[in-house]
Amino acid sequence: NTECKKVFLWVGASTMVEYGYDEAVALLETQLVQSHAKIEELQEDLYHLRGNSITVEVNMARLFNHSVKLKKMKEAA
Repeated sequence: NTECKKVFLWVGASTMVEYGYDEAVALLETQLVQSHAKIEELQEDLYHLRGNSITVEVNMARLFNHSVKLKKMKEAA
């Protein structure tokens, strides 16, 4: 509402809250900073998980190769 210098923001869980302009801008700026920090944290987590995924794939290949080797040894015996 431009006459009252108020804004209404959805804050989650179907809740709308009335704020003054300055208070709303401060809240949105804080949330923006927190969102960027969370994105950075999640990107680091994804990098770590990709590394773990590669390790798991290599180990699975090694286990498969070992089982093939054991099977061939058993057939040769």
